[in-house]
Amino acid sequence: MNPQLKWPLACAGTLAAGWLIGYVMGDGGGPAAPGGKGAASSGAPGTETVALAPAATAVVPQDLPKATAEEEKHSETSILSALRETNELRRIHDLYDVIGKMSPGEVSSAIALAQRMAGQDRDTLLPMLVGKWAETDPQAALKFALGLDRNARFGATRAAISIWTDSNPQAAMAWA
Repeated sequence: MNPQLKWPLACAGTLAAGWLIGYVMGDGGGPAAPGGKGAASSGAPGTETVALAPAATAVVPQDLPKATAEEEKHSETSILSALRETNELRRIHDLYDVIGKMSPGEVSSAIALAQRMAGQDRDTLLPMLVGKWAETDPQAALKFALGLDRNARFGATRAAISIWTDSNPQAAMAWA
């Protein structure tokens, strides 16, 4: 083989292999929609929707007050609105802003909502919400975080421990 052709052919082969792997792993469609698989988009920026599983799949924390219908609607609307932001830094800022203003009932409702979400949205929201919960009841928040699935457990546990050790390091150490 001509030595001058080896490099371009290797690059072309790598690109073809990468495309094939991406095609197979991405269900054969085009670029993934923001919000993970199943997220729909109308095409206009900021109008993406978030894919949600049925409500029966969410586990509402028992140690938090139950949200009123108004709190539930407000927390869901606020979170979904923040998640529609296309700029990642603004989205994270908006989520922290929304979650920072939540009452315990809204946190309970938002955790149930986050558990129904797929992929990155869920993995972004749960640590923020568990961290907010840990501000009022760190032990219950940590217990809940430890019961999450493998993907969500690390971030949520880290958030709860971080909040707890900042507010009461002696109690956190005694628990550990």
